[in-house]
Parts: sequence; C-alpha cells; structure tokens
Amino acid sequence: MDGAGFKAVLRALGKTQVEFASEIGVALRTVHYWASKGPPSEVAYLLDLMATHELPFGFLSDSDRASIERPLEAELNRLLTAAGDSRREEVMSTIEKWLSESRKQFVGSAE
Repeated sequence: MDGAGFKAVLRALGKTQVEFASEIGVALRTVHYWASKGPPSEVAYLLDLMATHELPFGFLSDSDRASIERPLEAELNRLLTAAGDSRREEVMSTIEKWLSESRKQFVGSAE
C-alpha cells in the first residue's frame, strides 16, 4: 500500500490522520509519513482488516474501492497459497459460499 492508498482507505473509513494516530497510539508525524510514503505492512494489514469489517463496500467510490481491492486480493492469494494445491479448491469453495451468504444478507438488509 502506497501513501495514496493509505489516505484513500482512511477516507473510506471516515477517519482523519489525527484520529487514526490517536486510535492506534502513534505520533501524528508518523501517520503523516505513512500518508506520503505508505505504511508498514502490519499497518496496511490492520487497515485491510478494518476495511473488511467496517465498510459497506457497495457504497465506496471507485477510487476507494480500487485502493482496497488490491490488498484484499493479495490476502486472498496468500490464503490460497497457504492452503496448497491439495486444499485450494476447498478454500475457494468456502470463500464462494461465504460470498453467496454475505450477498444474501446484504441484499436482504438493504430492502
């Protein structure tokens, strides 16, 4: 995640740099640095988790969605690699089932 992606995810989460610095207990100067150069991998992972659990993805702008999709795709690829060839289909099936159920719940709650 680069600096622009970092800022886009914060914006999508509705957080300012000041709020994020306070929330995770780092200096504001550190968050400003991440906004220009990109955060360390553990912070990018934290933001990915926050975005996964806090955002209604159907309401993201195209640029915010693009900045989140890349890290999420990387995480899914990591899971498939960790599963290995013998369990790859099982993991993909599980993800597809989860997506289907989540889609049903999201569509049902939006009506």
